[in-house]
Amino acid sequence: MNDRISTALAHWPFVAPLLQHPDTEADYQAMVEALDAVLDAGGADETHPLASLANHLGNLIEEYEAEHHPVQGAGATLASGSDADGQKRCWR
Repeated sequence: MNDRISTALAHWPFVAPLLQHPDTEADYQAMVEALDAVLDAGGADETHPLASLANHLGNLIEEYEAEHHPVQGAGATLASGSDADGQKRCWR
C-alpha cells in the first residue's frame, strides 16, 4: 500500500462526512460551516487546491436546499456559475 492510500485511510473518518449528502438539518448546517471554513482557507480561489472541495460541498448543499428548502419562483440559494472549463461551480 502506498503512502497516499495509508494517509487517506488514517484520515477517512474525518474526511468522509464532508463527502456525503447531508441527511439531517444538523448535517446540513455542519456542511455549511465546513464550506465557509474551506472558502476562508483559500477554496474560494479556483486555482487553490481546496477549490474542488469547496465545489463539492457547494453542490451537496445546493442539492439539500433544493430538496428541503425550496424557494418558489427562484433557483438555488447558492451563487452558481461555470468556470473557464465549463464546469459547474457553486459559491456561498
